[in-house]
Amino acid sequence: YRHHSPDIEKCVDEVFRVLKPNGEFIIGLYYKDSFCHYWTKCLLDGSVKFGFLRLGYDGNLSTLEAGADGKKYKPYIKLFTKKMMRDLLSKFQIDALDIRHLNREDIPLLGKLFTDGMLQKYSTKYGWYILAKCTKK
Repeated sequence: YRHHSPDIEKCVDEVFRVLKPNGEFIIGLYYKDSFCHYWTKCLLDGSVKFGFLRLGYDGNLSTLEAGADGKKYKPYIKLFTKKMMRDLLSKFQIDALDIRHLNREDIPLLGKLFTDGMLQKYSTKYGWYILAKCTKK
């Protein structure tokens, strides 16, 4: 299940229902506290390029997806914090909760200033995805 479902709670409930005891569930969602969200989608696209004014927050955010224009084609996007992820997965035992994926292409202009080491270091704090590995209790 993906971060494009308007009822992610229902999706996770269904995974819990069909998963056998001690079964594993891995989920990856967009991370709200990422460089991609704050730098690219909010500051550059939203403010500098007037995306918030033209499309609103949701429309601007939807342009993350290939082909989305934020108006006619506006896929649902939801971002998650660590707390939101823990709440979403509260029925499960969370074995790992990690932040990953920070690429230069995801943070225009700023990405050119990052060394490979910096990208690797900040990936675990400000990457684009929050990943959870869970076990059904």
